Amino acid sequence: MLVTILAAAMMMQASAAERNAFVSCLKNAAVSAKAANVTVDGFKDHARKVCGEIENGLKSKLAAFNVKNGMARKAAADDAQLQLDDYLLTAEDRYRYATEEPN
Repeated sequence: MLVTILAAAMMMQASAAERNAFVSCLKNAAVSAKAANVTVDGFKDHARKVCGEIENGLKSKLAAFNVKNGMARKAAADDAQLQLDDYLLTAEDRYRYATEEPN
């Protein structure tokens, strides 16, 4: 029982580090996108190109954590993708507001 709790705690810490790395990468992607005059519509593609490796690692960790907690693999992968999509949408919204012309 204690081993299971410790393993879950270690997985949560690993995914927290991966989450932080992904969020940081998305912030850096916004800076580079703005410098390259990337449109808001092109931001997600730009962010995925810049942060794809970190995104894939985080997706794997999130899915593995869900499977370890009893979720089916397909559902775990879908849930992980939804979480990543949410991060991307949030970053896209921030990029939109950062690049909009004031009225």
